[in-house]
Amino acid sequence: MDAKRRHPGNVDYDPKTLHLPPEFVKSLTGGQRQWWEFKSKHMDKMGKFYELFEMDAHGEQPHCGFPGKNFSMNVEKLARKVVKREVCAVITKGTLTEGEFLSANPDASYLMTLTESSQGLTNQIFERIFGVCVVDVTTDRIIPGRFGDEAECSSLCCLLSEPRPVEILKPAKMLSSETERVLVRHTRNPLVNKLAPLSEFGDAEKTFREVKTISKHIGENGSLALSALGGTLNYLKQVFLDETFPRFAKFESLLCSDFCEVAKKPYMILDAAALENLEIFENRRNGDSSGTLYAQLNHCVTPLGKRLLKTWLARPLYHLESIIDRLDAVAGLQTPVKKSEPLMLELNGVNQAKMLEFRKVLSRLPDLKWLLARIFSASEANGRNANKVVLHEDAAKKQLQEFISALHGCKFTALSCSSLAVILENVESGQLHHLLTPGKGRPDILPILKHFKSAFDWVEANNSGRIVPHEGVDME
Repeated sequence: MDAKRRHPGNVDYDPKTLHLPPEFVKSLTGGQRQWWEFKSKHMDKMGKFYELFEMDAHGEQPHCGFPGKNFSMNVEKLARKVVKREVCAVITKGTLTEGEFLSANPDASYLMTLTESSQGLTNQIFERIFGVCVVDVTTDRIIPGRFGDEAECSSLCCLLSEPRPVEILKPAKMLSSETERVLVRHTRNPLVNKLAPLSEFGDAEKTFREVKTISKHIGENGSLALSALGGTLNYLKQVFLDETFPRFAKFESLLCSDFCEVAKKPYMILDAAALENLEIFENRRNGDSSGTLYAQLNHCVTPLGKRLLKTWLARPLYHLESIIDRLDAVAGLQTPVKKSEPLMLELNGVNQAKMLEFRKVLSRLPDLKWLLARIFSASEANGRNANKVVLHEDAAKKQLQEFISALHGCKFTALSCSSLAVILENVESGQLHHLLTPGKGRPDILPILKHFKSAFDWVEANNSGRIVPHEGVDME
């Protein structure tokens, strides 16, 4: 039975929870009781390593542990001395926010929530209606939407083929058999979580009251999108991201939503068949990127550039004016226009030298978008960052080092953009002028950086893990 004593045959049965009979709980030791209380709320998750800290650990070591396979041999030691423990973090495929994997892999790891309904158009024809919420927790993006689809679910196939979500949330036993087949066909072994339709998936009216400020991204008749968003917010609460992530998230409209006005966009949206048959991101041999259009064109040196290139390839421009603007910008970085031929060759060399220098600076930058998202999330005392959580590592020093790394990254970006801007007198591209002019295409952050530079010693703070303000910086 689940925590509410519902059997597996019940439509609301929750396999993620387990009912613990009172007699069984009374028979447990303190340590065993804590473990079963945790497990009864997280039956779908497994701990791989058991930890003991301070007075629980044996000898003079402040920390010791053992792998899950040795639990039976060590459970008595674990239960010998018991202190209060609570779950402070839940890590899943779609909620991973730190680690070496993210540093090495620039691709976004999307979490997608999906719900479905249908409505009849004629006696024998009906339309599927999907509510979707796509989330990237590493860069603080939430993309809710609603769209209509035909019986073959071609729009849903298109949506799944580009981001390739690594984790999917869906209402238990509520999706049609065709939708379930599409989820298998157009994903790559994602983690699938089945949520209780009423208690966990989110009520549209309740969700709307909670997120009134973002209603413009939902549009009219967006109850299914709100339901998907509600399921997402509820799941983020379960994994301790509800306090930080939604507060700093950037809400965007889903491109294939029927209220997104796709016709007014300057680009087309490639469907699943085009992405797969043209081998844009994955080859048809083994599904990796070798030999694909993306692999051939990807010479980007920053994670941000790699993600932007993927977006451009999935949504190629089709308005002539937009295509010409982009081509003029590329040409402006290579060859000045309307100059005599000898001077053109000389200035072309100058432009290329500036571009190589700019590219070299970019290659040393951290993933600023990911780094800023981590700084924002760490500013709230929640989950692993909660005040009552004791971490046996210098977490504060690590957070300060990430902040200083972001400052250095912003500084190098601003200075290199200013250095590259000297080529503007030789080019006519309006897009380049817009992007390289402070206060227009890019924010003027040098005054802000100057304030932080004069406030404390960045090198000393990075090494010591402490900020010592310079005299006179803080009046208090």
